Amino acid sequence: MKTKSLLLLAALMSAIPACEEKNPDGPNTEPPVEEGYKIAGTQIEDFRIVYDVDETEGICKDAAMALRKAIKEYAQTDVQLYAHSSRETEHEILIGDCGRKENGSLQDGDSFDWQLKCVNGKLCIEGRSNWAVMGAAKALIDKYISLNTNVPAELELKGSCRNAYIFDKPAGTNLRLLDYNIWAYDKSTIPAGFYADGVLLYDPRNENRSKDFATVIKCTGPDVFAFQEYSSAMSERLEPLIVPKYMRCITS
Repeated sequence: MKTKSLLLLAALMSAIPACEEKNPDGPNTEPPVEEGYKIAGTQIEDFRIVYDVDETEGICKDAAMALRKAIKEYAQTDVQLYAHSSRETEHEILIGDCGRKENGSLQDGDSFDWQLKCVNGKLCIEGRSNWAVMGAAKALIDKYISLNTNVPAELELKGSCRNAYIFDKPAGTNLRLLDYNIWAYDKSTIPAGFYADGVLLYDPRNENRSKDFATVIKCTGPDVFAFQEYSSAMSERLEPLIVPKYMRCITS
């Protein structure tokens, strides 16, 4: 018994230097940072990007293309793009409302709110507007793709693109342009009391509209912007919100 005890003590003593070599600063209590290009435990090359088709703006497609470019640059992987009408597959990065059962968890909030969420192994990039979807895609690139960090299966990240640039200035250009039709919207929700003999006297949504478009300008950071069907009434509301950066609004 004495011989066995001495042998055991000798074995334990011989193991001490090895432990000290592996942990010269003491025991490591911090969890290791998991690097790589996985989404919910699946390699990113097994995914495809599916985007909502917006016939009027195409911002969701722009977000999809920006994400694809980032994945190719950082992960050295060429992920394919598909419209939301394509056949559903197991591993998808959903940009906007693609009509999947995993979509639709972001119901309430400001028009510039966005959310990144993994649901059933799929990554949902959603926003309360298409501008917010672009902001969510940019957040995914900045926080995960560009940092070589895996997207966890329990991811649920929310944010807003208010007063934040969501578009980078194109390489080789000096100007960022914004061209938009601010009056292209449904008037059916305007109460009848704002009409006289069928003529709209005042749109009660103008106050909120001017704030939202001021935010769009701040988010996109254009050097020049043009609003089709832009009136002096809108200028009176919008101009104070964007001065002094934009000193003059020209109406036509």
